[in-house]
Amino acid sequence: MGRKYKMHVLSHTHWDREWYQPYQGYRHRLVHQMDALLDLLETREEYRYFHLDGQTSVLDDYLEVRPWQKERLKKHIKAGRILIGPWFTMPDEALLSGESLVRNILLGCRMCADYGVDPMPVGYITDIFGHVSQTPQIFAGFGIDTVFLHRGTGGDNQTQELIWRAADGTEALVIKAYPYIGYQDFMQFRNKDADTIREYESIKNRLATTPVMFALDGNDHQPAKWDTPEAIERMNSIFENTKAFQSNLIAFVNELKKARAAKGAKKLPVFTGELNIPMRGGMYCELFQGTASARIPLKQANDEVEMLLSRIAEPFHAWSLLVGGDSEKEYLDMAWRYLLFNHAHDSICGCSSDQVHRDMVYRFEQARILATDTFEFAIQEIADRIDTSSLPSDAHVVTVFNAATTPSGALSRFSFELSPEEAAEKATDGLKPVLLDADGAEIDMDILQVEKEVKPRPFMFKTRGLTPAIRPYVAPRVRWHVEAKTSIPPLGYCSFEICWRKARNTSRTQKRQTDVNVDVGKGLLENELIKVTVTKDGSVNLYDKTTRKRYKGLGVLEDCSDAGHGWDHYYADSDVRVLSSDEKSRSAVKLSLVAKGRRSASLSVRYSLKVPADIVYGGPADGLGRKGTNTSRSKRKTALKVETVYKLQSGARRVDCRTTIDNTAKCHRVRAICPTGCKTNYWYADTAFDVVKRKIALMDTKGWYEEDREERRVKNFAAVCDEQGGLAVFTKGLNEAAVQDNRSRSIAVTLLRSFRELLQGQTTMDSQLLGTHTVEYAIAPFSMTRTLEADLMAEAERYKIKLASYTHLSTRGADAALVSELGEPNAIDPQEHEPLRKILAGRPALVRELPRDHSFVELYGPIALSTIKVSEDGGAVIVRLWNPLPRKATAKLSLNFSCSGASVCDMMEKPTGELAVTAKGKVTLNIAAKKIVTLRFETNE
Repeated sequence: MGRKYKMHVLSHTHWDREWYQPYQGYRHRLVHQMDALLDLLETREEYRYFHLDGQTSVLDDYLEVRPWQKERLKKHIKAGRILIGPWFTMPDEALLSGESLVRNILLGCRMCADYGVDPMPVGYITDIFGHVSQTPQIFAGFGIDTVFLHRGTGGDNQTQELIWRAADGTEALVIKAYPYIGYQDFMQFRNKDADTIREYESIKNRLATTPVMFALDGNDHQPAKWDTPEAIERMNSIFENTKAFQSNLIAFVNELKKARAAKGAKKLPVFTGELNIPMRGGMYCELFQGTASARIPLKQANDEVEMLLSRIAEPFHAWSLLVGGDSEKEYLDMAWRYLLFNHAHDSICGCSSDQVHRDMVYRFEQARILATDTFEFAIQEIADRIDTSSLPSDAHVVTVFNAATTPSGALSRFSFELSPEEAAEKATDGLKPVLLDADGAEIDMDILQVEKEVKPRPFMFKTRGLTPAIRPYVAPRVRWHVEAKTSIPPLGYCSFEICWRKARNTSRTQKRQTDVNVDVGKGLLENELIKVTVTKDGSVNLYDKTTRKRYKGLGVLEDCSDAGHGWDHYYADSDVRVLSSDEKSRSAVKLSLVAKGRRSASLSVRYSLKVPADIVYGGPADGLGRKGTNTSRSKRKTALKVETVYKLQSGARRVDCRTTIDNTAKCHRVRAICPTGCKTNYWYADTAFDVVKRKIALMDTKGWYEEDREERRVKNFAAVCDEQGGLAVFTKGLNEAAVQDNRSRSIAVTLLRSFRELLQGQTTMDSQLLGTHTVEYAIAPFSMTRTLEADLMAEAERYKIKLASYTHLSTRGADAALVSELGEPNAIDPQEHEPLRKILAGRPALVRELPRDHSFVELYGPIALSTIKVSEDGGAVIVRLWNPLPRKATAKLSLNFSCSGASVCDMMEKPTGELAVTAKGKVTLNIAAKKIVTLRFETNE
């Protein structure tokens, strides 16, 4: 009699690239195990398949040590015996931008193609700590409609399959790991006694929704086991209703889908949006929300590099290629690799050993350097092609670049630089620098700061002579930092001539008109939109002149214990909470003026906060500070020196905050508390390709293994509002926020979390974050609109993207310098030497025809931009947009570059549909709610 159930046994390893060991330590294990795997596959034909954790980075990690094994490895991959992809590294989802997730899969798919195979068509996210709402849509962009996971759905007593519906409605079939022991069930039960195995079979049969099941033969860093065929044979001798056999994930999913298509298949439960349900029961499926605040400096570095790569370097690299510049794509690809290595979940989450996170700093720096260099070469290529031929040959020009999708506003901050000799000569003549626009009109400008003897920026330039080279601008410069009453076009630039004018003598009695009022004595910062007042306890009150709402006590610091670890924050069993509003714990508040101009001003607020120096253990501790260890805060106190600089500028409906904490305490957490007073039960935050609406009230998790908690992961902001308006806190690399379920509906943003952790006998030290740490955030009131989600994303962009500038010669001066450079003194005249003439003839002519101010692309409508980049094949410009609204939105694009064709494409950048572009370069799109759209504009004729 045949058995009803079929069990696909999937041999695998879950490979943490780095965790309690640094990368090189894990690589030793990887190389050893990969050598053994190849031997196993070639020695035992009955051992049929092995899964490399849905990743591809392990292949390069292995082959860097064993390059001679590539063909041997490739043979088994092409034969389908070693399954790889679709990821490059298995990331965390909630701490990263949507673009980072796309690029991770894109790189993984490209590596699969290099091995001659398609990526495994399953979204493999078994050990990610909760899941963002758009993951099914992201996978669908790569043709993947099935997801394999373990965490985020609550854990125990759930069927083997579920349906997961993304924010836009895209559905994925979810395969759930065995809830009671995770992604290692076959490995754990293979050697158990017969009764235990039959009980395991019974549970697997109960959880199955069809006769098609799976079991996982592997776990963290596990090697391929030589005796798996024998273990399967033993299982089959004990099983009563199940036939087990070694298989692969592709075969299992295909057979499962056929079974589900048949009549009588059970209806599957549907989960919608974020999968962040705490662990009710089972094993190893905790959410670990505390990873959002573990080792915050790493999150800050990640946030900076993500923005630099996808929103600054890549778009301007694309524009520079369009105007004839050199391709720097290989350098950008290298930068992405460095960044994606840091996105492995145990890396970016901050829950690994100290050495792991020290190694991450190097990778972030490499990615930043590569992206910065590429951007600086790109803006030089663009500036070299701007037509300023109407200016004198000795004229200098500053070109200001704006990577945001909106104009820079009425006030623009940037810098320009000139030689010390010119600056000294003009100063002697009583002259000061001024800027003229394309019409020759002087722009209204304030000089904020003058730096002398500084390194030029950009520092390197490409020569255009017969001997191409990259050389430094050797001579130091004088740099002027200015605020100008002018707006820089979005996704473009504006060029100004630098001139010298007689400095005006302003009478001391003559009052200059200011747009920002500052009064240190009153602790006042005020512009035309908001009024900010520093209170006696160092917090601020904010009055929004648009909605006439008042917000009081913003920025109070809360210090509490942290008896947790990298994965989670836990309060000590006996906690002591310290507030900066309590004068018994805080020194006197000192205010001082940091900067004062007509259109911006900054105030410094300083005080010391006395907090317990550490936590103490009153009973045996497990080293991780878990509950039940009888922890309390020490009686010994230490002082945290705190300074927050509040900055307000003209036209801004937000106050920018920079808080510096000299941390002398251990095992504690510091949060900034911002009461909103809003009457609502929900709050907003952004994650990858979505603005999510979350309940403020916590779930009832009484009796669950893992309690629900107020802290949640955010990417760029947390916001609370009611019908009268609301308040948002925008962040730079601060990924943990909460909205408290109290009358104040306070936003709490974690600024610092200090903890100790024991990993395989190693106690972390760097995780205490002792020393000086600076964080940045902004507090902004807002009005209720139908496009609220898009408005919040736009403000986050304005806050995070700054202008860049490049000082260069006018067209005539640049042409004269080029002629001189081509001549190369004491060299052969190229026009009289045939080989040299051919070299010059083969180079594209430098055409200076770009206008003085220009947008390469203009975007209109309530949409958000993810990236603009050169396509992977180099023949097109890719524009990725998404609709943050819960309803359809119309987007309009104006292309100010020529393209030979346009299409909508998938995330592999393959066209999926036509895209209409008018003769004037206009594109109109109707984008469904929460939809991600990738557009391809062909640039090769």
